[in-house]
Amino acid sequence: MRAYHKKPRNVLEDSARKIGKWIVEIAKSFNVLAILLEDLNDLIKSVKKRSPRFRDKLYLMQYRRLQTGLSNILRNTDLR
Repeated sequence: MRAYHKKPRNVLEDSARKIGKWIVEIAKSFNVLAILLEDLNDLIKSVKKRSPRFRDKLYLMQYRRLQTGLSNILRNTDLR
């Protein structure tokens, strides 16, 4: 059963890494010196006033995973 749940997680992590790498490549092509990451603390709490459909989309975006992937890639580059 664990293997069944592991594959979707790996797909999400892989896509976060690929998107993060793509963002860094685009930033380098524009000669950007830094990429600013938004503070995501209490993001879900702040959207409680919104519709449940909006919150569901926010969960599906995997915003935290994308930010983590991007910050890991940025550690290995000259961008900050």
